Amino acid sequence: MLADRLLVVVADDLLRTRLTRALGEQGHAVHAAGDAVAALARLDPPPDVLIIADDLADADPRDLRQAMLARGVRAPALFLVRRDTPADARPAGGQDELLTAPIDVDEALVRVRTLARRNRAATHVPPGALQLDPVLRAVRGEHGAVTLTPTEYRVLAALVERRGVIVRRGDLVGAAWPAGAMVSDNSLDQYIARLRAKLDRVTGGASIVTTRGVGYRLD
Repeated sequence: MLADRLLVVVADDLLRTRLTRALGEQGHAVHAAGDAVAALARLDPPPDVLIIADDLADADPRDLRQAMLARGVRAPALFLVRRDTPADARPAGGQDELLTAPIDVDEALVRVRTLARRNRAATHVPPGALQLDPVLRAVRGEHGAVTLTPTEYRVLAALVERRGVIVRRGDLVGAAWPAGAMVSDNSLDQYIARLRAKLDRVTGGASIVTTRGVGYRLD
C-alpha cells in the first residue's frame, strides 16, 4: 500500500516541525506549509488527509477548507484549534475532527490514522479498476491517484468508455483534440506512453495494448 499523503498547514514553526517529523516517522508522505498561500500550492497530487491549524496569518481555516473543496480536494481534515475558540468560529464538517490546544502530538497521530483509514475506505478502488475525476482531472486506481493533462484525460476517458474494445487512432484524436487539429501518429503515441507510465503508478491491473496500425485497447 502506498503511503498516505498528508498536508500539514501550521504557522507555528515548532509545532509544524514536530508534527511533520512525527508523521513522517509513521511512514506517511508529509508536505508542510506555514500559510494558506503555500498550502494551496501543494495540492498536486491531492492529499489524503489535511492537518490545519487556526494560527494562520493569511486566512481563516474555514475559508482555506472551502478553497480546497472548490479545487476538488475532498480529503478529511484534522483542525487544530485554540481552547478559547468560540464554538461558532470552529470549523465543522461531517468527516472532519477537532483537536484543541495544547496539541498532544501523540493524540494527533491517532486522529490522523483514523482519518486516513476513513479516507481509504471511502476511496477504495478494486484491483484493475479505474476512476476518473473530472474535477481534479485525475485517475485513481487501487494504489492511489495521479493527475492528468487535459489531453491525457480525454484520451484515457475515450479508452475507459470502451474498455476492452480497440479504439481507432482517429477516434482517439477526435475525442482529445479540437475538430480539424493536425495530430501526428507520433504525438498520439507519446500521449499513450505517458498514460501507460501514469497507470503503472496507480494500478497493477490496467494496461493500454497497441493494435499496430489500428489503435489502442484498455485492458
